[in-house]
Amino acid sequence: MMGKIRESLGRIKGSTNHLNYGREIIVKWSSRYVTGMDNDNVRILDIGSGRGIDLLNIKNSVSDKKLELFGIECYEPDVEQTRQKGITVFEMNIEKKPIPVEDGFFDIVVTNQTIEHTKEIFWIFSEISRVVRKGGACHSRCPQSSITT
Repeated sequence: MMGKIRESLGRIKGSTNHLNYGREIIVKWSSRYVTGMDNDNVRILDIGSGRGIDLLNIKNSVSDKKLELFGIECYEPDVEQTRQKGITVFEMNIEKKPIPVEDGFFDIVVTNQTIEHTKEIFWIFSEISRVVRKGGACHSRCPQSSITT
């Protein structure tokens, strides 16, 4: 019974993936930021990475830097698909666990259409602040607004 419910929900979720708004904003902002960086090796984290589409779009928009791509995702089918694309994925609930990297590990953290679905925003932004290097950046895109720090 649970397998059929999960399968049905997966089909519904899959049929709406094309409706993820803001992809072009995330890519434009990230590529502009990455291009302006002095270092050639850039680590990017996408919270709520889904199938890794935003990360791959960012990578495809920047040709002169080596990007290390990381995602946080809790939906198991998306985790596996993202890993198959060569992206390191932390399968976790961002509201309950710390991001499993040392302080200042990432140059950029992005999140698109994720934060508005969470309750523990202070925890999440505390973790983002911890893992972004000094001088790094975060871009959060929500349906009603865009937050850039």
